[in-house]
Amino acid sequence: TPIASAGDIVITEIMADTNAGSLPQWIELANVSSGAVSLNGWSVSIMNSPVDDVGSVYLSLDGLEVASGQVVLIVSGAGRQSMGALNPARVVNARKRLLSEVGFLITLLSPSGSGDMAGNLSEGWELPAVEMGRRSLVRAPTGAGTEAVTWSLANRLTRSYVETYYGLRADVGTPGWHGSGGALPVELSLFVASRDPVTGAVEIRWETASESNNAGFHITRSEARDGTFEAVNASMIPGAGTTSEKQSYTYLDTTAKPNVVYYYQIEDVSLDGERRVLTHPHRLHGHISASGKTTLLWGDLKARE
Repeated sequence: TPIASAGDIVITEIMADTNAGSLPQWIELANVSSGAVSLNGWSVSIMNSPVDDVGSVYLSLDGLEVASGQVVLIVSGAGRQSMGALNPARVVNARKRLLSEVGFLITLLSPSGSGDMAGNLSEGWELPAVEMGRRSLVRAPTGAGTEAVTWSLANRLTRSYVETYYGLRADVGTPGWHGSGGALPVELSLFVASRDPVTGAVEIRWETASESNNAGFHITRSEARDGTFEAVNASMIPGAGTTSEKQSYTYLDTTAKPNVVYYYQIEDVSLDGERRVLTHPHRLHGHISASGKTTLLWGDLKARE
């Protein structure tokens, strides 16, 4: 695998907020070249504002290999993450705080010299104020990483039907998924479910407006919104690969029990094995009798309870 050139790796997303020190920070790097590259000899240098005591940070990226379009996530510590969203082989745990929440300058260093840079320290602009919880900074497809206009808080951008997080489910961001301004790996246009009044099985229907390198889907289920989601399908539901045409899918969950509230999610699997949760937990509403039949009409799944 060839060693990446200075322009092959860029800084695409940053989570600087620590939630008063209780949650990990992270920095997302993406391979924007046309092929797989090695990061042997690469490192990351972070200069932080002297206002707080973070100090300077230096990390080696030796041993990492990244395919075209894939990302590396540099994290300050272990944290909860969306299921299958981040490949452990491309997560670098610094085990220390990475960024000052006042100002920082991140510089990528390749064997051939300095590469991409991101942050406000060199230009003196203020970081956007965090709005109601943790929000990542997402980079626009064009523009220098040291310019204020290049960065926006994730909640100000459209990220329909893609949910990834590192730290807390309530975080707003897309760690592990590089595609700001581009096409979603799978774009959902419909996700509904209904209970069969006779058998009690839950029929899940979804449609995609487009798919990119999509091998298939898993339907995952939990009895709690923030609980552990487990796949209910025995084998992967085949996807359509790459297409811009609408695709329709149906899955029948025959293991659903009566008198139990369920939350459902859809997870897609790419052709190279990457997994992404496409939906927030969706609650199925209604009351089930002891016989498993509905006593009230079932509504569609809603985006958030």
